[in-house]
Amino acid sequence: MEASVNVRCLKMAIKTRKNQSLKGVIHHSDRGSQYVAGNYLLTLQDSHFKISMCSSALDNAFSERVNRTIKEEYLDEHQFETLEELEKILKQSVHHYNNKRPHLELKMMTPVEYEKHIQTVELGNRVKLIIAPEHK
Repeated sequence: MEASVNVRCLKMAIKTRKNQSLKGVIHHSDRGSQYVAGNYLLTLQDSHFKISMCSSALDNAFSERVNRTIKEEYLDEHQFETLEELEKILKQSVHHYNNKRPHLELKMMTPVEYEKHIQTVELGNRVKLIIAPEHK
């Protein structure tokens, strides 16, 4: 993949929002080469985006899953008239997801509860999470 195509698309998107401030908009991506290219990152920075990237492209699946859950379980039921309405509901949704919604994979704890719990477990006894199996 070449970053030049992505830069062109990003600039088109920015141009369609020319009358709106993009300061603070979060741009999340995996660490694909087109998203870490200097000219792509510079375009984001020039428009004052907050840049969010996973440590590894493999980690992106977790971010995408959380984004999908927030969208499907919290946001899809709403019709937003303004950005402020969306921001308010999104903030409430993320708070609920992290502080009130139990997760099966976290032993029916919330992420906040699990984070506190895992700090009490000795490093050698912590559950190892396998993101992608090794191919042989």
